[in-house]
Amino acid sequence: MLAGQPTYHGALSAITASGARAVPVSMTDDGWDLDAMEAAMHQLAPDLVYLIADNRNPTGHTLPAADRKRLAHIVTGTRTRTVVDETISGIWLGQPVPPPPAAELTRRRDLDLTVGSVSKSFWGGLRIGWIRAERSVMPAAMRPSVDMGTAILEQLSAAELLVHTDELPPGRREDPAGAPNPTRGAWRNVTGAVAPETTTVV
Repeated sequence: MLAGQPTYHGALSAITASGARAVPVSMTDDGWDLDAMEAAMHQLAPDLVYLIADNRNPTGHTLPAADRKRLAHIVTGTRTRTVVDETISGIWLGQPVPPPPAAELTRRRDLDLTVGSVSKSFWGGLRIGWIRAERSVMPAAMRPSVDMGTAILEQLSAAELLVHTDELPPGRREDPAGAPNPTRGAWRNVTGAVAPETTTVV
């Protein structure tokens, strides 16, 4: 499995835990080296590529729109399935991120798997994530090595928050320390009760 170097350490741990081997593709000071990535795809024919296109952890880089088009061409040309991690796409500062890489994969949508989470955009204590992919791909993708057994209350709260995706993250970007915890409102809507004040924004 190809992965940029450096990349999110949690992803590397998950790759190792699954029995796969992460093959690093070094990044440049300006971001992604798409020439090196394309060469590695041709030479190694990896089963998967792991990519953080927005606000990359740990470098902070965001893949420009033109490079997203080229990446889609590389992925399609090499027929390489790509996992795009959008967990931190919603916490940009300054300029909004370009449309997701999946928007450029118009011919081979089966090559894109997108993963995301509400833990960064809304609240660090809400450990709810998802996989988005073509229906034909999902059986192979849905093989978690760990079942976290997320409680129903948390799942319902996440569903409530996702309805307000366009409203809540901007407030946290403008005032990360002072913005109210949006999970308290979701909790109230789901249960009719007020969440405890101890649920702090992380």
